[in-house]
Amino acid sequence: MARETTSLRERQRARTQNDILEAVIEVIASSASDGPVIEQIAGEAGVSRATLYAHFPGGMDELVTKAYERAALRFIERVHERQAEAGSWRERIVAHGRAMVDIAEKGPLGRFYNISAAHYTSVAAVSGIGSRASHDDFVVELAAAADRGELADVDIEETAHLLTGAVRIIGVRAAESPKLGLASLHAFERLIEGLREAAPNPGTGSPEAR
Repeated sequence: MARETTSLRERQRARTQNDILEAVIEVIASSASDGPVIEQIAGEAGVSRATLYAHFPGGMDELVTKAYERAALRFIERVHERQAEAGSWRERIVAHGRAMVDIAEKGPLGRFYNISAAHYTSVAAVSGIGSRASHDDFVVELAAAADRGELADVDIEETAHLLTGAVRIIGVRAAESPKLGLASLHAFERLIEGLREAAPNPGTGSPEAR
């Protein structure tokens, strides 16, 4: 019985924390937010201010940091889901951009992750979670493509940095409007296609002119 009670309490605690963090994303992402933010978050989560601080004693700094970590992990999870459908290294790289558009389509989550949370200095310590994951994945994919002779002559590390920045831009554009997000994603896809090693021209044996 004691174990069941403890387990129930743990589930209730986890559920309350989940509700609070979802409320953080909703409130901070909303441009219509007005009044004390803590009170808005507590109201959105359906808890008292005291309960909110009992779960997150660090206040706004802790709330925003934890919510940002959650958003970054959701982005990474979505990348993996997209990559499971990919058939080539190019599609696996583009999956990062597609994941950003997917996150943006969730409304508050996309705006919070790509725009709103940046206004809080407390996220500086965790703001690179998604970017690091993208960069490291790009390095792996590009290196493997180079080993197979499928990659143009580029600096892999620098290319990975540039692609990581491009993914972030896709997220910002998508959070601003779905149309801009799709346009940015399409441009990203074309850039990735440009990284392919050119096929030899059967007539001359030289790479095809682009």
